[in-house]
Amino acid sequence: MRKGINQWSFPPGMELHRCAELAKVCGFEGIELCLEETGELSLETTSEEAVCLARAVSEVGIVVPSIATRLYWKYTPASGDPAVRRRVLDIAKRQAHFARIFGARTMLYLAGSVNDGQTPIRYVVAYERAKEMLAEVARMAAVDGVRVGVENVWNNFLMSPLEMRTFLDEVNSPVVGAYLDTGNALVYGHPEDWVLTLDHWLLMVHFKDFKRDVMGTNGFAPPLTGDVDWRAVMSALAAVRYDGFAIAEFVRPYRYCADQLVRDLSAAMDRILGLET
Repeated sequence: MRKGINQWSFPPGMELHRCAELAKVCGFEGIELCLEETGELSLETTSEEAVCLARAVSEVGIVVPSIATRLYWKYTPASGDPAVRRRVLDIAKRQAHFARIFGARTMLYLAGSVNDGQTPIRYVVAYERAKEMLAEVARMAAVDGVRVGVENVWNNFLMSPLEMRTFLDEVNSPVVGAYLDTGNALVYGHPEDWVLTLDHWLLMVHFKDFKRDVMGTNGFAPPLTGDVDWRAVMSALAAVRYDGFAIAEFVRPYRYCADQLVRDLSAAMDRILGLET
């Protein structure tokens, strides 16, 4: 298993190539980049600019295994508004395009939600729209040779590993699978159970922790500081023969000495990954 880190774990505003340099110095093999609506790597970024960014990262000697984004929270694939769904497809197309430029094998995707802004969506309606949209996204991603990893998030949708597996079975695309977030899974159950249930559908894993006694988003914590049973998670990953990247993710950098979080995440990941031996 290879050790990676998500870009949101770095100090806000740090340039992409500097994030890559710090990740490399701290012992990470890969950095998961994040597509934003505006900014250095965003919907405004041209292909030429992306090529330059990819070259700068490559020169650091670190790989980009995946491209994440939070834009599917703002533009849900399950929306009843056709304009929003078209926006989702535009985002996914850019995400897959940038993934190819950076040599990333996977793009992170949120399948949908039972809320469109403040408007509730019937679960069965969200489910069917999500399948239809994911089929479209998969076709676009396949053109760029990119896999689509559907993440389990707090969207009140695909809330159990059985439902996620059924959803993926029904979509039945060779380029679609699951992107498991261990911290997100803990509030609904046990991340090791998600690993074993998803099995061959598992494409990528976010290593994030969660404190049950805090709950809410304030319960998210760096790996080894919450309630995730990391030994059980590592045992489950070994059982399904997962050998991809484990991506450290904690989206609230330290208030002071923000770069220290990257160093701490690296040390925690080393201890966790060592549990597999």
